[in-house]
Order: sequence, then C-alpha cells, then structure tokens
Amino acid sequence: NQPDYQAYWHEKAAGYAVEIQFNTEDFKHLGIVAVEQGSDVEHTDNVLVGTVKGNANQSMQLLPIVATDGAFNEAIKAITPENNHFVITDLQGRIIYQSNKLPGSHQVSAWQWMITPVYRWLFSSSKEIDTHWYYRPQDGMAGVQFAVTADKLQYHLKTMMPHGQQNMIQTLLKAGILMIAVVLLLMLVYLLYALVLAWRIKNLNRALQQVLDNSGQMHIQMPSRQAGDEIGQLSRGVESMLTEMREYTQYLKDLGARLSHEMKTPLAIVQTSLDNMELEQGASVFLTRAQAGSNRLRFILNQLSEVSQLKYTLENTVKEKINLTELCLQLGKSYQSIMPNIKLDISSKDIYVFASAELLAQMLDKLMDNASDFTPKGGEIELKLKASANQAQISLINSGSQLPEVDGRNIFDSLVTLRKHNAQQSAHENDHLGLGLYLVQLIAKFHHGKVCASNHNKANKVEFSLNLPII
Repeated sequence: NQPDYQAYWHEKAAGYAVEIQFNTEDFKHLGIVAVEQGSDVEHTDNVLVGTVKGNANQSMQLLPIVATDGAFNEAIKAITPENNHFVITDLQGRIIYQSNKLPGSHQVSAWQWMITPVYRWLFSSSKEIDTHWYYRPQDGMAGVQFAVTADKLQYHLKTMMPHGQQNMIQTLLKAGILMIAVVLLLMLVYLLYALVLAWRIKNLNRALQQVLDNSGQMHIQMPSRQAGDEIGQLSRGVESMLTEMREYTQYLKDLGARLSHEMKTPLAIVQTSLDNMELEQGASVFLTRAQAGSNRLRFILNQLSEVSQLKYTLENTVKEKINLTELCLQLGKSYQSIMPNIKLDISSKDIYVFASAELLAQMLDKLMDNASDFTPKGGEIELKLKASANQAQISLINSGSQLPEVDGRNIFDSLVTLRKHNAQQSAHENDHLGLGLYLVQLIAKFHHGKVCASNHNKANKVEFSLNLPII
C-alpha cells in the first residue's frame, strides 16, 4: 500500500507549482518527473522537467534527501567562536548546517550615516579586500567573510569585530568627524569674517575716494564709525582728520573774500589820494609806480574774490539742457566784435549738453582772456566746436607762444603759470596768478568734463580743449 501524502497545486503567472509534504522515513532518495498528459513516461522527449538525464532507456536519477544531524549540528555550534557565523551549504545554496553566534542588532547611532562612508574608505583599500568586507547596515557592525568549496559543499564564515572594539572605533570615528566638522566650521567663520572685513575696508576706501565731489564739497562721514573694533577706530580717526581739513579749507576759501573786503577801503583811499595829489614834475615817476602797484593789488583781490564767489556759485547752480552750438556761436560773435583776429569753426549740427550756460560762458571768457594775453599783435585765435559719438569738444587755439616742458606741475592747478608773457603787454596784463585756468578746471569738473592743454601740431601754437558729455 502506498502511503497518502498531502500536496498542493497552484497556478503561477509563468506556469504552476506543486508542494508535497511527506515523511523522510519512507524513503531516502527522491526523483521527480513532469510529463505531458496522455504521454508515455518512457519516451523522454515528452518530459517537460525532472531528474531524468540521457536517453529514454536510462533509469531515473534519484537525488538524496538531506536532513540535519542534531549531534553534528551541536558539534558545529561548539567549535564556532563568539562573533562568528558558520554555514555549510550545498552547491545549490541550500543550508545544511549553520551556527550563528553573531551579536544581536544594536540601536543605530545617529552618526551612522557619516560613519558608513568612513568605514568603507578605511577598510576597502583594494578590490580583493572589498570582496571579503562584511557590513551590517542595521547597526553599523562590521567584519569580514570568507567562502570555501570542498567535496561538493560550500563553507561560509562571517567574523564580526567584538562589540567593544566596534564601540571604540565608532567613538574614534565620531571624534574625528566632530573635529573635522569643528575645523570646517571655524574655517567658514573665519572666511565670513574676512569677507565682512574686506567689505568694510572697501566701503571705507570708497568713502575716502568720494570725500571731495565735483562741486568742491567735502563729505566727511565715514562708514563703520560707530563700530567698536579697529575699523571703527580708523573710521573715527579719518573722520576727525577730515573735519579739521574741512575747517581749514573753509578758512582758506573765505580768506580771499575777507582780504578783498578788508582791503577795498584802504586801496580806495590810496587810489583817491594818488589821483588828487599835486606833485612836482620830478615826482611823476614815483606817482606812476604807486598807481601801478595799486592797480596790481586791485587785480589780485579781484581774482581771489572771483575764485571764492565761483565756489559758492557751484554749490547752488542748477544744470539744464542747453544748445551748446548756439551758445558757442553767440559767444564767438561777441568775441569777434572785440578782437577781429578770432576765427570761428562751429559745428552746424545742434549739440545739446546738460550744463549751466552762465558757467560755460564764464569758462570760455577765461580761456579767451588767457589766449589773448599770450597772442601777439597780428596773431590768430581759433574757436572750434565739434561732436563725436558721445562727446562734444570745444577747442581754443592761439598762436604766438607754446607751453614749456612740464616739470610735474599742472597748468590748471591754483597759482600755477607756465607760459612766458608778451613783452608788448602792460605790467597789469602780465600779472597771471594761475587762477584763471584753475577756475576753468573747477567749471569743467562741475559739468563732468575734462579740460587739457597741449602744443598744437603747427609751430608756435597752443590748444586748450574741453570735452563734455552729450545728452
């Protein structure tokens, strides 16, 4: 009588599966064959799957049924040291014996996401070592594993470091990671501090460069002056120095006006006395000298007063859109009515600039006075106006003299004069304090323009040119 066995058949997407439960005491070997329904099992061509090999006359191959031996299993457990996992499998990977003495999973550390890549970097120095590396992601425990095949069996061994050593290594890794994080944080803090410090120094440098604007006003308020560090002390020191400079500069600005005001009355008395004096004919030479000296003092005071008045005028002047072509044409014709030797070369195209017509007229008057003083009789003066892409250029060329070789001085600085006077001019006309061109430079800066002087390419000529932005 054949024993009854419990079996279960269930369909799958790729076919079917059969599960059979039997007692191993009934037999020790087992062979399985699946054939088509209605076919002869002796004809192996109809066999779909099974343990039959070879031709149809070959007997069915029976495979042994494997079962664990309790005594042998206990012996395996006895020889397996702590923190090791020893497994014996067949070639198909089915477990025959195993002894698991690995420590249980511990609570995962919050640092595990940082420790894991460090572990791999430390212990995976080569591909060969990396193949034997064992890592348990549940709690970060690490070890090594090896596999050996012999007698159609595979022997697997996993060895894990003791928990104490693992904790010590993890503690060292945590300390190292923490130190690296602290160093990186300090470097970041120092970098931010350096950037902030550089930004504050740049602001201070920018403020120093903008202390004096185009109108001659001084802006002495420095950034970071309220700070308590070294930058704040430097800002307060610079601001204190600029305050003293502004007071001294203001005193110098007012000096010309004060001198002019204070000396007008004494000069008027001297001039009136000289006019009313009845001197002997032998004393007429001394009278002429006294009158020349009085006229010279009056000229100097007028120049100083004009400089002071212009600086105050620049502070309150409003710019507007003006036709530079029309302005130069009007001024040129008025100059020709006084000095016929003036030639005009004015652009026929209307050129508009953002400026003050009164100040530009005053500047051209100064340039024309300077040119006429250094032009001999019979000489020529040319007034030109032309425009480029975004600049308007006013040029004034006079003959009869040239600028000498410069020695580091700027002809447009205050109280600087470089050209030699004409011998035909009077003593009064020879008095050049260097203030006229200084006024020209102040007006040019106020209009964001640039004025320069150079010897003309033709012999014995000097050209003064002014460039203004076109709107």
